[in-house]
Amino acid sequence: MKDKKIKILSFITLFSVIASVTISASLREISKSKQTPLPNSAVSAVKQEYKYIVREYNGKLAVFEFGENKPFRITDLDVALLPQSDQRVLAGGIRVADNKELIRVLEDYCS
Repeated sequence: MKDKKIKILSFITLFSVIASVTISASLREISKSKQTPLPNSAVSAVKQEYKYIVREYNGKLAVFEFGENKPFRITDLDVALLPQSDQRVLAGGIRVADNKELIRVLEDYCS
């Protein structure tokens, strides 16, 4: 009887650990995909400084006009293949002031 209780407790513990890991991973992915847009006043103030933002979009490296939700260019670069540190930077987005800087950023990641 004691062995049966230990097996049941072991199974419940294992199931709880697996469920916790699965839920944690799912919540992490959900929080990554949600991006809170800036208020219009903040967007207009920052637009004067930045023209583009480079970040991950559907697993690829993409370029957005600053303040826009849809990219105007999506590269073939799979962000998952980049080092974790680069993935974290791209998750926050790289603000780019002009075309020259945009070319440099894209060359850094895509070459």
